[in-house]
Amino acid sequence: MWRAVQRAACVVRAVPRSGVRELHASIPGYARKPRSSTFRLREAELSREIAALERAVQHTEKEAHVARITQDLPPLDDATLESMYRELIAPQQPVQHGIEAPPRRDALASLAERLDVPRSTALATQGSAHTPTTWVAQVLPKLASYTDPVPEAEWFALAVESAKESDAAQVRTILEHMARAMPVPQALYTSILDTFATRGDLETCLALSTQMEQMGLAADAPAKHAMVKAYTRADEAFGALQYIAYWEATTPAPISAYAVLVEHLLRHPVRQVQPLAWSLFYRMRFAAHPVPDAQMYALMIRACAAGVPQPGARGQLDADAERALDLFREMTTHHAIRPTKQVLDSLLLTCARRKEHYGDAVRLLRELLDGEQARIISPRDSVWANTHTFNAFLQGTARIGDLRMGRWVLAEMLRSAYGTEAPPRVRAQMWPNEETLTNLLWTYAVHRPHLAESAIPSAENAEETLTQDDHDPVVYERAMFTQELPQTSQEILFEAKSLMARILADQKKEPGWAAPLASVRTTPRLLHAYLSVLMHHVPRESRMDAVLDAVEHPDHVFRTAKVEPNGHTLSLMLEACVYAKDRARADAVVHRIWQQWIAMCPPGTAPASTAAHGLDARTISKVWALAIHAMAKSYDTQGALALLRTFYEKYPPTHTPAHAPAARAAPRIDLMPCPPPQAMLDRLASLAPVPGARRQYAPIAPLLPKLRFRDVELLHHRCLALRDIPALHLISRIDRAYRSP
Repeated sequence: MWRAVQRAACVVRAVPRSGVRELHASIPGYARKPRSSTFRLREAELSREIAALERAVQHTEKEAHVARITQDLPPLDDATLESMYRELIAPQQPVQHGIEAPPRRDALASLAERLDVPRSTALATQGSAHTPTTWVAQVLPKLASYTDPVPEAEWFALAVESAKESDAAQVRTILEHMARAMPVPQALYTSILDTFATRGDLETCLALSTQMEQMGLAADAPAKHAMVKAYTRADEAFGALQYIAYWEATTPAPISAYAVLVEHLLRHPVRQVQPLAWSLFYRMRFAAHPVPDAQMYALMIRACAAGVPQPGARGQLDADAERALDLFREMTTHHAIRPTKQVLDSLLLTCARRKEHYGDAVRLLRELLDGEQARIISPRDSVWANTHTFNAFLQGTARIGDLRMGRWVLAEMLRSAYGTEAPPRVRAQMWPNEETLTNLLWTYAVHRPHLAESAIPSAENAEETLTQDDHDPVVYERAMFTQELPQTSQEILFEAKSLMARILADQKKEPGWAAPLASVRTTPRLLHAYLSVLMHHVPRESRMDAVLDAVEHPDHVFRTAKVEPNGHTLSLMLEACVYAKDRARADAVVHRIWQQWIAMCPPGTAPASTAAHGLDARTISKVWALAIHAMAKSYDTQGALALLRTFYEKYPPTHTPAHAPAARAAPRIDLMPCPPPQAMLDRLASLAPVPGARRQYAPIAPLLPKLRFRDVELLHHRCLALRDIPALHLISRIDRAYRSP
């Protein structure tokens, strides 16, 4: 036995070391060697075979299940299948909401004559002694005792007349009288529903819907559209969402109803619920309408431009140009839907708001302006590049500083508006407005000249252009229609000041070549863009004086335009004071501006109640941050810390507004394939209705004022240099509080 063991050991030692892995406690390197490559390859191959077998079993089971549920169905030929597929992917035609009412004037006049009720021949004439509501109230008692048959057109005209006067009680009475004489047509209910839905009378619409169900009338597509519109006009978006989900179980609502709710969600002032529009859009394509129409595509591309995030995404996103371009390709290439003016303007705006897609915006604008093929997109819709189109493109020039294209756009607008070859309809749609000049002035501000410092002969006269009172547009033409771009900051300032002088000189005039910018109104936003040009191109040592003169001097832009400074104006003035070298004078100006700010935004005032003064949450945060920065720059750390404490007490770092109600648990709604977080639905269900509230696309400003570390970074450095440990703890604690989710 011992000899056999020795022979086996000799055989093992004779085997080459490369063929056998030795395992020994004193040689850890061998123990750490991986498995052989042959074993790994075999293991991976077996895993792939097992996965393939599982897929084959699932496919077999699926085929058997499909065969069981379709065994009783009749066979379909290829032609039928092809027609069904074409019908499925074909874009839907827009639903006609309501019906054309019969001639109300003749029908009501005939009814008034037969019932012997006094009524003037001009039925709805202003100043008439008998208003429609009073006349209908006189007619109803006589209709109860009237034995002759009343034509359907007269019933229809009488009900619509009462609905237009928002008299729900009279409408119900008229429908009851009509139901005794003849069946009430579906079209009449639909027309009345649409009338009350337009006014936001949700209670009356629900009562009429219940009455329709009691009479055995199922809601058709226009009635469903009217109900969704009534919910959105009453600011009850969650109820509209429940109705749409309920109808998907039988006959889905028309695509126009989805569009009404999607637009309402996109314009909702609470930005936490805006991503629900994407969930509803995906749900519509999954369960109701696989192919959206042009209106729905325009809404979702506009949502891309506004940066509305996908459900579940955190934070505010930039314009999603990639998604917008994909939607446009899907619309035009895959579904062959002709783009409308709204689609093209929304796509142009989305590309213009992203610097890396500015070239796509230029290409789209050139296609719109190049020939009849680009101008006439649809046989029924003549698409011209009007003021809205150029304003969308100028947002791109303002972001990238493309002054050549910005000046060309203004020249093209003036040529199209005042040129003799343009039809009158196009002229009225091509006038530049305050948004046009605001974006152009921002383009001047962002533009970087080629030469850093250079003196030009006309620069010394730039300050005088704002006070010129002559109406000769020589200065304007010299500044705007030259082929050469400004090479220095002085030349940019000269052109901007000449442009502002032309705007002020053309006020209260008729638009024309003598007053090319008469259609531009001087708004605070326009003047703030002009101040931004000064902030970007005036040297730092004289920047504060230039901004203060523009705002407070009697002969400069704000006083000449008769525009009162608001919160954003004060923030620009404070920003100019931060860069001033004369700190003593800058501190005096900061103290004076801060007193104006306190008068404009007194303690205890909520940001929402001061919107008239331009005091949104973003502006409030910026003003406080600049005041703290200015005090820290002047080594007034105690004053800056006092402001920081006051801000923390006045605007606590809570992420739920104080006026928002507590969120209640909302019923679950199936929004597959992209369900939003349940907290988002809870927030939408808990919002109190605010009918008639102003809607905006995706507000960029935060919900509440807040300070970030970069706002108090200089104060932190000052306290660190002074070794003020309590102050450093205060800054760190406040920073963590505002950063916490």
